[in-house]
Amino acid sequence: MMYQLARLLSMTVVYCTLVAILERALTFVRTYVDRDHSKAFEIPQPWNPPRQDIKVVVSDEVAPLPDFDYSKQEPARYRPFVANRHVVMGIKKSKKEDWIRIDNKYRERIDLRKQLITDHTNICIGTGDTAIPAVEELYEQVMLDVLPKRFPSMFSVTKGIFENHVTGSKHCISNARSNPLTMLRELGENVEEDFYLMCPSHSGEYILQAFVSCFPQGLLPSAKVGLTVSQIHEPVPGYEGRLKKGVNRCFQRMARGESVGRLNVGAAILCRRDID
Repeated sequence: MMYQLARLLSMTVVYCTLVAILERALTFVRTYVDRDHSKAFEIPQPWNPPRQDIKVVVSDEVAPLPDFDYSKQEPARYRPFVANRHVVMGIKKSKKEDWIRIDNKYRERIDLRKQLITDHTNICIGTGDTAIPAVEELYEQVMLDVLPKRFPSMFSVTKGIFENHVTGSKHCISNARSNPLTMLRELGENVEEDFYLMCPSHSGEYILQAFVSCFPQGLLPSAKVGLTVSQIHEPVPGYEGRLKKGVNRCFQRMARGESVGRLNVGAAILCRRDID
């Protein structure tokens, strides 16, 4: 009886081992075939310019905060981070009014951004002719819509003049609109967000065409202008195999007026400010 039980147990172990080996072999074959197939038959999608009769999604209204005091606003807390075993985009719908966030570190960071843009203009700001319409739209959305509507105690637009009541700076809107670099500079000197403008190409991918960035994470934007999303993310492990399709699909599905967001965690090296 004991001999039969031991023999049965041994056969069960051998069977389970064979099943595990076969499963790993099938997984390897499927991955290899799919990878070769995608590389051999990948055809660039044609670029379809936006049509005049396209349905425009109207963005939600911006709720004003008339009594907002930035000096009393604590920074947003994003922790604890949610662990996920699978690599995903993490895209979530957001509201337009949550696009620009301001807290009690605003003045300190804005002063630093101004200094960086002044000392390293060519590194912090860049654009080309292709991105001019996008720069104009971004300028209007942020400087003329979100800021004065969301934070009327901090920003105002009167007789063609944008005024920042915290820093005391004033900007002539008509003068800014005549130069895309001026618009990007004023954006960088009034909000803490960095902006990267991706424009569609004939190959179906989006290309970095303009930026205002004072605190880039792991890249130098001025060296990435003219590169596609895939080329910019080439050093990212697993991007080509799993993330590329999801990123391109996300860009293609976005509708005008729609706001989405994602939380991206990065590590930065802190340096003393008195060291060049």
